[in-house]
Amino acid sequence: MTKSFLFLFFAALPLNSHMQEDLESLKLKGRIKSIKIMEIQSLRKDKKWIEGSPKFLTTIRFDSEGMQAEEEKFEGKTLVSKTRFERKTGGESGLCKKNEDAGAPFSIDGSGYSIKDFCKEFGKTPFAQTRVYKGPSAAQMNLVNLILTIKDKKGRRTGEYLYDSMGNFESRKTFKYDKQDRIIETAAYDIEGIQINKELVSYNDATHTKTVSVFDDAEQLIEKTIIEYRDNGALRKETIFSFDKGEQVLSKIESLHDSSGQKNRELHYSGNSEEPSFEYLYERLIDKNGNWTKETRIKMINFYDKKIQDKQEPPKTTRREIE
Repeated sequence: MTKSFLFLFFAALPLNSHMQEDLESLKLKGRIKSIKIMEIQSLRKDKKWIEGSPKFLTTIRFDSEGMQAEEEKFEGKTLVSKTRFERKTGGESGLCKKNEDAGAPFSIDGSGYSIKDFCKEFGKTPFAQTRVYKGPSAAQMNLVNLILTIKDKKGRRTGEYLYDSMGNFESRKTFKYDKQDRIIETAAYDIEGIQINKELVSYNDATHTKTVSVFDDAEQLIEKTIIEYRDNGALRKETIFSFDKGEQVLSKIESLHDSSGQKNRELHYSGNSEEPSFEYLYERLIDKNGNWTKETRIKMINFYDKKIQDKQEPPKTTRREIE
């Protein structure tokens, strides 16, 4: 685990690239068994862009609790990676029982904060383990990570410990909540216990806003997101600021959403500029559960005070098949 900040879909503080997704983090509604995400290649024909075949494909399958159980990634029709998540509770896994590691693929006496150390501290606390397997195909899957998750009496996740395939400690995360069970702090620590980044969340119920502030290992603000909701709970606007080492604004991305919470515009600003450098327009097809099944993104640029489509950048089309 390095100290570099990796901002991906898992909010802002991932412990590793194999973190398990759930339906809520993927913003999917309803009971979902699987989702197939296809990035469509755009082709030029008669000076126009048309849809080609899928360039990249990701298939995600979920378990009965809505947690990701399996993921496959394709380039064209070629499978390039497969990831499988096996989840067990502490009692079922027997991880902390005496001599349990005799037949396990990892050692409980690994380096750093070992699994044995974890068991001494949390062996009597409800926890779950997730074993992450990855490989180029179903026949070539190898254990790559073990994630141990601690929950409190309310079932809220309060800590996550990450180990490699040999049982060596890599990193951990901690989670704190307010009296309404809303997340207010997430912190990530490296193998030496040094905090490498932190995310603070504040809520303003009167204005229906949520503010997420991300700090690096030097406690400097590197990103702030302000999320505004409508009275019905639908997302109205999201503004993301990124900052330099002096906490001066480097860029701003402003996303506007329609009455149902679907994104329709995304404006990109440089520094403190009042005018966007460019923007994206979005069109989405929505299914009966409120999930989008097709998204088309078009880049617009300023040309002599007029907004025109950028002919150099092809439209980006993404399709989703949801079951």
